[in-house]
Order: sequence, then structure tokens, then C-alpha cells
Amino acid sequence: MDSQDYRIVNVGVDMERSFPVDTISVSIDLEGTHDTREECVSEYNRLLGEVLDALAGIGIPKDEVKNSRFHVSAHTEALFAKDEFGDYYHATEKIVGYDYSADMSLTRPMTDSDDIKAIWVALTSCSEPVNFSIDFCLDDMEQAKSSLLAEAVAEGRRRADILATAAGAHVTGIHTIGYEYARGYPTGGMAAPMAAAYKSLESAPDFNPEDVGVRCSVQMQWRMELS
Repeated sequence: MDSQDYRIVNVGVDMERSFPVDTISVSIDLEGTHDTREECVSEYNRLLGEVLDALAGIGIPKDEVKNSRFHVSAHTEALFAKDEFGDYYHATEKIVGYDYSADMSLTRPMTDSDDIKAIWVALTSCSEPVNFSIDFCLDDMEQAKSSLLAEAVAEGRRRADILATAAGAHVTGIHTIGYEYARGYPTGGMAAPMAAAYKSLESAPDFNPEDVGVRCSVQMQWRMELS
């Protein structure tokens, strides 16, 4: 058969599947303002120690909490002066203190709601307000995407067979194929208000995260020959 002696059937498949959440991702933020850099570092170390101790108290090893960013910058105040026409202009900046901010994260397998509540209670029970959020996600998103892609290609072949048979032909193989995943896979999440304080599991929010939806689109051209 000549290399071009075949017919083409075009098939497009859009597919979506939901995967049960199996992982929780906790983001923890510390921040403050002090007169000196040294005071910023001192407070950060103290609050970090409280966070680590609180989590260790519910059985989470301290080395599972990972630092991703620590930043100290000058807190400035604008100073104005008058020009020769009596108009004010921004003359310079005066350092009036220092701001610090730090990000930490914790990733844990999701077992049941009480485990999440325990993390919530531990973090909100620190002596200083700690900003944090809990997101629900998949441990292996790439595996979920790959399994969905395989299903979409199989569905594309099934549809191509139907079309070819209806046209009195049969599919002989793939000609071209391309795919893309939907941008952004929404996951559930909850954030703690700064002044929240929960002393028991009963006072913490209930968690029942929805499944994570994964979507892909596959465009295929299948070769077919007349039967």
C-alpha cells in the first residue's frame, strides 16, 4: 500500500475524572515588625519553636515542617521637603524599623478528619496568632493525569472504530495525536483567621474535602482502510 493510500478519521475526546483527596498541604506564615533585624530574627525563632512544638505534640516530627522563605526588610517612612516654590516633594526615606516574613509548609497523607482538626487546633493554640491554610490535594497528580490521558486515548480509539465501521472501513493505526490538560486543578482549602483559638477537636471546623477534578482534551487522527 502506498504511504498515502489511507483515509483519516478525526476524533476529539474531552474527559474529566474525579480523584479522592489523599493529601493535605499546610502553609504556615509568620510575620512581624520590630526595631532591629535582631529582634525580627529572635521573634521568628521563638514563634517557629512554638509551631514545631505544637505540631510535635500531636505526633508530627519537627523535620517534616519545611522552610521555604525567610525575609527581613527595612520598614521605611517617607520624608518630604519643600522646594523653592513651596511645594512638597518626596525627599528621602527614613528607616523606622524592620519587617520580617517567613513561609513554612507541611505535607501529610490525609487519613481522617480528626487528624486535620488536630493540626488546626495545634496551630491556633500558639501564644501568638499564626496565619495558616490547609489545602486538599493529590499526592501524585501526574499519575492521575496520566491515567486519565490513557482513558481518553482508549475512548478515542473506540470512537474511531465506530466511525470506521459505519463507513465500511477499519482502523489500522494512529496518524497524529495531541493533548492538553485543563489549566489549574481546584482543590479545597480552609484558612484560619488570625485571632482564632480552638482548644479542642470539637471546637475546630469539620472537614469533608471534595474530590479533585482532572480534565484533559485529546485530538487524534486515526488511519483507516476500506474493508
